[in-house]
This record gives sequence, C-alpha cells and structure tokens, in this order.
Amino acid sequence: MLERCNTLGYHTATDLWDVRGAFDETALKAILEDLSEAKEQSLITPGFAAYMTDRLERMRAFLVHPAGTEQLLRPARTKEPIAEGQLPHALREHQQETGQWFWIRRGVPQGDAAGPRLFRRTYDKELQRWMESLLREGLQSTTTLCWEWYGYLQDVSTVTVADDLLRITAVRHMSQLKTEVERIHILLRSALERITLTLNDDKGASLVTYRGRGQKRYTEECYGAPEEWPGCRPQKFAKHVGSTHHLNGKVTFEVKRRMETARNSYSSFKRFLTRPRIKHRRRGGVYKVVVRGTGLYALEVRALRRSHYEMFEKQQIRQLRSMLRKDGYGVLKGGQKGVARTDDQIREHWECPTIYLSLIHI
Repeated sequence: MLERCNTLGYHTATDLWDVRGAFDETALKAILEDLSEAKEQSLITPGFAAYMTDRLERMRAFLVHPAGTEQLLRPARTKEPIAEGQLPHALREHQQETGQWFWIRRGVPQGDAAGPRLFRRTYDKELQRWMESLLREGLQSTTTLCWEWYGYLQDVSTVTVADDLLRITAVRHMSQLKTEVERIHILLRSALERITLTLNDDKGASLVTYRGRGQKRYTEECYGAPEEWPGCRPQKFAKHVGSTHHLNGKVTFEVKRRMETARNSYSSFKRFLTRPRIKHRRRGGVYKVVVRGTGLYALEVRALRRSHYEMFEKQQIRQLRSMLRKDGYGVLKGGQKGVARTDDQIREHWECPTIYLSLIHI
C-alpha cells in the first residue's frame, strides 16, 4: 500500500503507534457499558454472556459490600483470608513497599479467554469513533485510501494488531502532510483518553516520505528536527509486529533483512549441518526449521516480486550445496562425466521445495 502511494506521487507519513499498558489500563466503566449494550443487542454468544453476567453480579455484590473500604486497607504481607463477599479477582496488591490493597477501576481480567475479547471490543469501538471523527473533519488523507466495497466506502489506511496501531496518511500537497498528521494525532489521543489509555511515544515511529520538487527541504526539516514533528519520532525504517518497514514502502529492505537472518542462522549451525556423519534427513530437517523458518517468517503476507524469490533461491542453493561439501559441486555418482549436480537435484536430495512453493503453501 505504501509503495503504491509513493509510486502515484503522494506524500506519505506512516505512523506506528503502541498503546501503553493496554490490558492493564482500559477503563472498567467503558467495558461494562460495552457489555451491557452487546447483551441487549445479542451481539455475543449465550455462553459468554452467561459467564460475564455471573462475573458482573459478583463484582456488584463486592462493590456494595457493607464492609466498605475499611477492611480493604489491610497489610497485604499478612496474607489474611479475604471475606466471602470480597473477591480476590477484584483486588490487586498496591506497590510492594506499601503493602496495601486498593480498588481496581481499570484493566481486563488476565489469565482467561475473556480478557483479550473484552479489550478488543472496547478498543475497536473507540477506534471506530476516532475514524468517523476523521471523516467529519474532512481531512484529505481519509478519502485517499478508501475503497468501495459492496457499495460502502472502506478506509484501508488503518491497521490494528492487538494493541499496535498503524496508519498511512497520504496527501497531494507537501504543506498539508504535517498539519494532517498533527490533527490525526490529537484526535487519537483524545479518543484513547476516554478509555484511560495513552500512547507510548518511546516505542512509536513515523516514516515520512516527500515526492517531487521541494522534497529535499521538507525532508531535512522533518528528519533534521524530529522533536518538532507532531506525533512519533521520524525514522527511516522501523520494526512493527515482527516486520521491518522502510520509508519508501518497498519490500526489498525487508527481504534483505530476512536473508541476513537466514545467513546468521546458517552460520550458527554450520558445524552441525555440514557434518557428514549425521544422517541427511536429520540435517535437512534442522535446516528447514532453523534457517528457512527464520528467513521466511511472515513473508507469505508480503507482496514479493520475482527478483525477491530469485535472491532467496540463490542463497538457499548455495547453502544446500555447502551442506554436501565437495559432493555439492561435483559429478553425480554414476552420472555423465563433466555434468555436475543441478539445482533441482540438490533440492530433491534435501527434500526442500523452492521458495515460491514454500510461501504459497503456507
């Protein structure tokens, strides 16, 4: 997507945000409101609704317990038994040096399947309101990356994975990019504040790219004074959800990083992989898991070109040949003189398919 925007001449800013303490800081009030609304509209399964109803009833019984907060302010180090109306899951130890109990007003239950589901429902609803507010603001970037799907406009500029958030801002005029990024960042912070969440600026990054006449001046202003850029700190590349993103949006940078990772893995296990006393089947299995597994991780979802497959394939063939030592480059046993092993014969010997077949069958 980013590479396509740059090819069409858009000025882009890709913001990679991370939410600080997402599962621990979500507002309890927002979670309860979402559960009540979902239960009325029958948006959740009966089993999950019964489970959450039981938890809510126990929570309400605890909140209105006649003991009040006096019995809660007890030293935690004494490990005194909690009364029947006081639920352990509704309490959490305060700082270790204070040794006091306190009320839980935020966060989702952890250790069961309900926690992530509650967080995603509350988090997604607030992000949807944030995207609708961007449309009402009339920002140019909100209409640039919209596709029509069954008669509805779908905004494809925003992607969320757990608590990580990625958004591409694409505009036609250079002067509009900084203004729109600043406005988007302000609206996002205000939306997250409603559910008591904040952005982690230390882990965030912004990939800014200008095109056309005047790009040098705007680029120097952006990367020369990163503290003046609204939002996250501008960087030329950043790692997000296990993948490395470059400011130009091309996948070549990520492919080279993956190839480097595969080479390092091969170097670490080279003594084992090239030892002739170990059976070929065992060495081939270790190679597929350690070297190919680390090199091809998550590349099945990237738009690779033929040149990328060829780069990976050449490296794989060199490694497979070196595992056979001198036999990898010599004449086949009983074969025609002067005819060395072909690439297909090497792959057949180690039972390793091509990179293209490996990725499309994942």
